[in-house]
Amino acid sequence: MLTVKQKRFCDEYMVDFNASQAALRAGYSKETYYAIGWENLKKPEIRKYVDEKLAELSLGPKEATKLISDIAKGSLNDYFKIKQVEHTPRVVRSLKLLIQDLRREIEFENEFASMAKLDKEAKDMHKAAQKNRELQIIRYQIELKRNPKASRIVNGETILIDAAELDMVKLVTDKEGGRIKSISHTPNGPRVEMYAADAALRDVAKIHGLFKEEEEKKDITININGKGVKIT
Repeated sequence: MLTVKQKRFCDEYMVDFNASQAALRAGYSKETYYAIGWENLKKPEIRKYVDEKLAELSLGPKEATKLISDIAKGSLNDYFKIKQVEHTPRVVRSLKLLIQDLRREIEFENEFASMAKLDKEAKDMHKAAQKNRELQIIRYQIELKRNPKASRIVNGETILIDAAELDMVKLVTDKEGGRIKSISHTPNGPRVEMYAADAALRDVAKIHGLFKEEEEKKDITININGKGVKIT
């Protein structure tokens, strides 16, 4: 039968699997908490209680090993998929070339109108669009008189490029499976926090008694020139 303090120790140990800190949070004294922590884990009844709690979580040695292996090997890159998307770059184009472009558009549209059977409304819209192109050419010509090097930043040719897209379905699934620490939404997009692989490995190993924490360095006081100096 565990005491109230021992149960508290077990519950605290399940938080971060740090025996000494669990003992301190459970109420053991600051002078003895480190030794008590590891002594408690050696007691069969406490070890049994902890193992039962782990069993309730359905995290046995094999499952823990698989999970921690996934965490250790995991990378945020695993949650991106590459797909091709349309991209229209912005380019600098001189007004001389833009005038040529407009003249080609006018020629194309005139040929289109002569071949297409446009109703009156469509013809009126077509004439208005052509008139706007002609006026734009005049504007560019006037500007070129004042500045022969005048240009504009316009849309270039649309191309396909590779883009990385975050796989939110896989991300959320692994978050539920314990492989991702947290996901939050920010004005700049989702923020993903991964578990530290080395810390996770150490914690799971401690859970199953694979190794113990390194013994804490004890404070040592030495005298230097008659003054006590503490070394930690």
